[in-house]
Amino acid sequence: METMKHQEIIRISLIEKNVEETESIATGSDHNSDKSATIGDIIIQSFSEYCDYSSIVGLKYLGERKRPFFEKIFWICVFFVLIYAYVHLTVKIWDKWKESPVIVTFDDKSTPVWKIPFPAVTVCSEVKVQKTKFNFSQVFTKFRNMAPLQDDE
Repeated sequence: METMKHQEIIRISLIEKNVEETESIATGSDHNSDKSATIGDIIIQSFSEYCDYSSIVGLKYLGERKRPFFEKIFWICVFFVLIYAYVHLTVKIWDKWKESPVIVTFDDKSTPVWKIPFPAVTVCSEVKVQKTKFNFSQVFTKFRNMAPLQDDE
């Protein structure tokens, strides 16, 4: 929907430009040789067109001629605050990368899952057992060495 609207605006702009050129040719006047249009007017017109077609936050409102002056000042402030935030965050990320760079590489040959070492897992129970009542290490050592266990173990 937005693209169609943008294309329609461009089409209307081109039609208006063609009409102006046709009128200029018909009257025999050259639009570029008009002395009433100063460099400042051309810059303002170009900036206004740039703002109209820009997708930068708040810039669209600066180019509108009917926008109140204080609202334009507000959007200029918002624009510069956002520029500051972008630069500040970029510098922080750059500094973080310089302190501890993370470099990601991919191996050319694939490795099966069973060959990837799995990290050790330790599970600690919340129940605290007294060694005098049950010594797990002693029982586990007997079990691993295949020593006979007693009934109370």
